[in-house]
Amino acid sequence: MPATIAIINADILPMIGEGKFQALAIEGNAISALGSNAEIQALCDDTTQVIDADGNTVMPGFVESHMHLFLGAYSSKVLHLPGVEGTESVTKAICEFAAANPDESLLVAQGLGYEAFDGKRDADRHILDQICPDRPLLIQSSDFHNGWANTIALTEAGVLHGRDVGSGSQIELDDDGVATGVLTEPPAVSTVQSLGAHGGREVLGLEGVEPAGTVTRDQREADKSLLRAGLNHCAEHGITTIINMDGNVYQADLLREIEAEGDLNCRLELPYHFTPGEPDENLEIAEQMRRDLNSDMLWCNRVKFFMDGVMDMGTGFRVQDYPDQPGHKSEPLHAPERFAEVATELDKRGFQIAVHAIGDGAVRTVLDGYEAAHKANGPQGNRHRVEHIELHDPADRPRFAELDVVASFMPPHPPGCGDFPVEPLASIIGKDQWPDAYAWRTLKDAGVRVCFSSDWPIAALPPLTGIDIAMTRETWAADQKDERLTFQETLEAYTIEGAYACHREDKIGSLEPGLLADIVILDRILTEGTAAKASVTTTICNGAVTYQK
Repeated sequence: MPATIAIINADILPMIGEGKFQALAIEGNAISALGSNAEIQALCDDTTQVIDADGNTVMPGFVESHMHLFLGAYSSKVLHLPGVEGTESVTKAICEFAAANPDESLLVAQGLGYEAFDGKRDADRHILDQICPDRPLLIQSSDFHNGWANTIALTEAGVLHGRDVGSGSQIELDDDGVATGVLTEPPAVSTVQSLGAHGGREVLGLEGVEPAGTVTRDQREADKSLLRAGLNHCAEHGITTIINMDGNVYQADLLREIEAEGDLNCRLELPYHFTPGEPDENLEIAEQMRRDLNSDMLWCNRVKFFMDGVMDMGTGFRVQDYPDQPGHKSEPLHAPERFAEVATELDKRGFQIAVHAIGDGAVRTVLDGYEAAHKANGPQGNRHRVEHIELHDPADRPRFAELDVVASFMPPHPPGCGDFPVEPLASIIGKDQWPDAYAWRTLKDAGVRVCFSSDWPIAALPPLTGIDIAMTRETWAADQKDERLTFQETLEAYTIEGAYACHREDKIGSLEPGLLADIVILDRILTEGTAAKASVTTTICNGAVTYQK
């Protein structure tokens, strides 16, 4: 059978083996051969689509190991404030955005630093009322965990006098029982997000809950349209596999419909999100999602947890006290004994577990749960994961490799990388613990499998941007260890290691005959020094061109 697609004149990075190749052939949805231009052209006929790479890099499609598709797509519609500092600058940006969007039911600004209002730690509703008194306004923090709302937004959302939003989250109230405007953690933020065009549905998977009430057909179609826009944005940046860390049945249903309609142009895994306090019988929802989502393009074999919040707001769970808050360590969102029980059951059922754990106390709690599962069930090969690992205790370091746990990092997250300033987070971590923060190299050298991602929309989506950030990361002090990986290891963390982390290295993540044809073509030869300027010219997923510049 002739090749359906052939790529010639390429600098191929297969991510595996030592071979040097100029060209490759695709038959159907799989790679059929790699070789010289002449060898691959011999496999072509008049029906073959021939793509000339013009001497540039051809590599496996990027595996986005941790992102939030629905929220990321929604973020393209809002005001972005990373790097905006000072009350005057914030005010100007919001007023211009409001004037340009007169019909928005909720004005949303994202990515604001915690001390952007002239050093004030939290913006109360009165500050926001001065900026925007007559339209609902929600500002989300740079880590997306927290937010600030004005009075009219709190009033229209029905939370001006507070509401129970569950453990680990709160609508902050003043001494008179009136909301200050500070919203801590996603469940509190979502009360105001419900005023937006998509009714807050774009964040429900992140919280692990389903839409309340009936979603109309028009609303469903609008949500699907937004998801399609997000998928197209991913394809534009060379992403062929998405681990979408949102997890609810509503989003699973939308994605199944998109796949049936032929519009799923990236592979996607959607987990079930197990929230604090859920009963064991809810694991059957995860089982149903696994039965419903079971193709090479869309699947579920993962359960997601949040073990803590973020260190910026003191909700990250730590082993030692916060340097600026003596006596405060925060606490885990799941009781350790309860998490160990659920992890053991999920491990026995063959689910992969992924847990958001920022502080070293949260990381330890997760590893304790994985160890309990390992002792009860023996080695199952499930490759459980810890997400973020902004801080870990050296005593826990060997346990990652011992328990076959994948370390899932986001290169744009360390203070000083991407849009995140060094302060105040570096000081919140504390200099004594800098050696244990964002320790990519340290864990890699300890034999831990490492994958990279963006956490979009918390940070910029393009993997090429992430690669550049990973290679240009700077230390916070001259005596601090350089935690960067090598350039080759960084590329692997976005490709073959990402495939390993989602149990798909036998299908994707490298360029080999017989593997699925997930491929990206760049506009230049990719090197450590060219990643910042490189762009994607063609993306191929499952043997089909999903983006062409």
